[in-house]
Amino acid sequence: MVQENRAKPSRPAWLAAAALALFYLVTSLYIASRRLFWFDEILTVNLSALPFRTILDALHHGADGMPAGYYALMAASHRLFGRGEVASRLISAVAMAAGLVIIFDCARRVTDGLHGLIALAVATCSSIPFYGYEARSYALFFMLAALSVWIWSCTSDRAWPPAIAFGAVLFLAGVIHYYAFLLIVPYAIWGAYHAKSWRRTARKLAAGGAGVALSLAVQAGLMISYSHQFASFSVTPWALTSHALRRAFDDLFPDGLLLLVLMLIWIVAMTARAGATGVD
Repeated sequence: MVQENRAKPSRPAWLAAAALALFYLVTSLYIASRRLFWFDEILTVNLSALPFRTILDALHHGADGMPAGYYALMAASHRLFGRGEVASRLISAVAMAAGLVIIFDCARRVTDGLHGLIALAVATCSSIPFYGYEARSYALFFMLAALSVWIWSCTSDRAWPPAIAFGAVLFLAGVIHYYAFLLIVPYAIWGAYHAKSWRRTARKLAAGGAGVALSLAVQAGLMISYSHQFASFSVTPWALTSHALRRAFDDLFPDGLLLLVLMLIWIVAMTARAGATGVD
């Protein structure tokens, strides 16, 4: 369990983080109100209006590459809020804002409020804000991924309830986006690196693995059917190629070169400051 850094009061940082998250929520909803649906969003809205069995049948025939869980959630949202541009994008806007706050709190707990705000700001330099006003599952997947980090790093390793919550979050992420099974990889690597203290992470890793396995099991049929639709292509939708890995950073941070330069400057400045003050 991570011990919270209490060297400096965090209330101003919390207020700033809440203000930033609220700003992105409000602006996302404003953009949503002024932006027409595009092709993928039209597909999302139309599919989610169908009976759930019909949705499953359409997905089995390659109608879309999203799991059925997201469409079930969208169908419930449409019954509550309608099918307009803002209502259909509300889940994404709220999830994006919540994910930013979660990132802030994770970084704040291991450093301080300032670095928590920096972590939040770095996230907003990526493509995440774009998905805050899009009726697709990506912003919700981002929030669940951030929540898995929070549970992993900010809760007890010696109790089952946090471990069960960790597994539940990975399962929910899996029924929101197929690639969610990759979320378990960095946690497994961390557990292997700290193999001598494996008991610290055994519960969470076991629950997380179970959550991932369960999500794959309940969706195996859909994933196989979807892959068959791409049988004529040279690359299947599940393939991880070297080209895709090279493009990952550019896709996540379209203007990431400037961001990398600023991060390096910040690291050098902090290292020089620590050396000048005699901090180890």
